[in-house]
Amino acid sequence: MYKDGQKISKEEYTKAAMWCNRNNHYIEKKGNDYYIKQFPQQTIEEVKETKISELKAERDAREEAPVEYKGKLWDFDTKSRDRINAAATALEVSGVESITWTAYDDSSLELSVIDLKSIVATAALRGDYLHKRYRELRDLVNSATTIEEVQLISWN
Repeated sequence: MYKDGQKISKEEYTKAAMWCNRNNHYIEKKGNDYYIKQFPQQTIEEVKETKISELKAERDAREEAPVEYKGKLWDFDTKSRDRINAAATALEVSGVESITWTAYDDSSLELSVIDLKSIVATAALRGDYLHKRYRELRDLVNSATTIEEVQLISWN
């Protein structure tokens, strides 16, 4: 490795790389030489767009998280939600009082139509809260005037 035609040690290169990582720079090689360059700065609009995408992804992940009902957690991803709705319909149509359902921790519990619909209702209320909170956070991002303000916004 060379800098201005002079050989540099791996330790010097490592120190430079660590500095770059901390300071939004990178090392670029041209010929035998290495140059430290700054990454282009994002505009506030680009930072806002990225933050909104992150907040939306977090909202979506939280919507599919397990739902608590009767002291247990129940899977609630798309497949599980479809299965819960199908089971509730099957119980209603068949007149059977309950079905054995596997909880998130792999334990089993007898659930009635009301139980299954209550899991869905709990998730729906959570979804409503998550969407309201997302809109609040999105509005905070859009009203931020600095990149630092945008970076401080989170679900917590």
